[in-house]
Amino acid sequence: MRQTEDAARQIVFLPVSEIASNPAQPRRRYDPQSLRALADSVSRYGILQPLTVRRAGERYALIAGERRLRAARIAGLGEVPCIVRSEDDLGGGRNALVEALRQQELNYIDEARGIALLMEQYGMSQAQAARKLGKSQSAVANKLRLLRHTPAVLQALRENGLTERHARALLRVERESDQLALIRRITDEGWSVARLEQTLDREQTVKQRSILHRVTARNAQLLLGAVERALRAARSAGVAAQCGSEETEREIVLTIRVPK
Repeated sequence: MRQTEDAARQIVFLPVSEIASNPAQPRRRYDPQSLRALADSVSRYGILQPLTVRRAGERYALIAGERRLRAARIAGLGEVPCIVRSEDDLGGGRNALVEALRQQELNYIDEARGIALLMEQYGMSQAQAARKLGKSQSAVANKLRLLRHTPAVLQALRENGLTERHARALLRVERESDQLALIRRITDEGWSVARLEQTLDREQTVKQRSILHRVTARNAQLLLGAVERALRAARSAGVAAQCGSEETEREIVLTIRVPK
């Protein structure tokens, strides 16, 4: 380990082999081309922004800088500049996760999972997590809602490169199979979010009309049954009442005839 003259920042150069990746890192996938480009830059100019680490026994645990660490390994660097923080395990792990979520480089799915992990592991409410991340509580709530999707749907959203707005709109669809079918159509036909929402609105309207039709038909059957019972009672009393009906697209017309 060697230290720069910039003691105020406490930048030290640590062997790459002594730095362990952050197990709480919410990001799960890294674009190989992007990492290769960063590695090329690192080979030319070095690590321009120090990594942030903390002591973990005889080694160091990464707090922030996962992409830079990976790029340094690809570039074959022996050591990298780091800022060492002295924090306990709980605070260090929490702050590592918070810093990773603040980097704005995460896929929205990884960000949602990271926020959920932050709340679960460190007993935070939505409001506390929002304050820690510098976000509004509604923004945190919207991120967490995305985790209502099944793992299969989340994987399909990621693999097809659909946006967070697509993902939120698909929460309106109840069945996983229908969600996956829509994801295929969105991808194959290049649907915008507006196109998806219009399609969902039309399907919802058709569904509501179908439900209304069933309810109306049921109510009509109940009314006809009541009329028929009343006519049977009238006939039993000696009244020769008769009932006729005519059904149109909009209504059922009942005609009851009673002789004078």
